[in-house]
Amino acid sequence: MPDSPLRWNIFARELESILADHGWTLGKLDDHGIVYNREKVRRLQKSLNSPGHLATLNPDEMQRLIDFLHLDDLEQKRLQASLLATAVERTLLDRVDQDVAFNASQDVFTILLEAMAADPTTISGVKGGSTFIDDGDIVDDTAAGRVGYLLDRALLVLHIAREALTPQSRQLNAQEALDIAARVLALLRDVEDENEDRQHWQKEAVSVQRMAEALL
Repeated sequence: MPDSPLRWNIFARELESILADHGWTLGKLDDHGIVYNREKVRRLQKSLNSPGHLATLNPDEMQRLIDFLHLDDLEQKRLQASLLATAVERTLLDRVDQDVAFNASQDVFTILLEAMAADPTTISGVKGGSTFIDDGDIVDDTAAGRVGYLLDRALLVLHIAREALTPQSRQLNAQEALDIAARVLALLRDVEDENEDRQHWQKEAVSVQRMAEALL
């Protein structure tokens, strides 16, 4: 029997599993006002099968999901641990073979979840600095692909900043999220089509800017 294909995005994998427990699929996220941008839902779905796309939910979307589905403590821990593991995976993908990056990040997820279950106060985030953005990593070099990639990166860095254990780590990652959001807005100024996706991207980039500035 062939091995099951890897679910590259650890966060999206755990999110999909939790949603299934509530009778949902990833595709329902924008049907119920958890996510306002259909393109983000597509990125989450695609990220399960592609190591070049590691989409996540932003903090506001996470809170809407928790409130709407009344996620319990364990489910919230799974999302938090998977989010941090995905941030580690993103950093490792810039530096090592993708299979090594995934396996190491899966180990990180398991360790974090066990530590959180044992003592919720032990881990509130991950230490670390820049996630080292390299435009050469962008898989889809269309304007939409570049914007989506950068927004995914900005959100991961923002999550790291919000959970950072030291002021230096918080400021470093918040500044990087701010810089990436500025790049997204600059790219969007060059996109002529005024469609719904562009409006949502712009709104999310501005939201990242606002949250990052609050952390600085």
